[in-house]
Amino acid sequence: MANPSNMSAKRVCLNKDAKLDSSFSDSAVPPHHFHLGQDIYAVVTYFATSVQVHLRQYTRDENNRLYPTKKGV
Repeated sequence: MANPSNMSAKRVCLNKDAKLDSSFSDSAVPPHHFHLGQDIYAVVTYFATSVQVHLRQYTRDENNRLYPTKKGV
């Protein structure tokens, strides 16, 4: 079992109540996020010796900021 003190502090939050933590605007797309159209992004991450690509549907809040949904593509 993993020790919580050893876990990375960087986590993607999919909770709608905390959407500001992982949201971004169209003018400030984070590194490794690639827009595919219609608020769908490919996110490339590196873990250990592997490259992971996540296709994720994003939605917009009342301030027109994008945040990830639980819905993958």
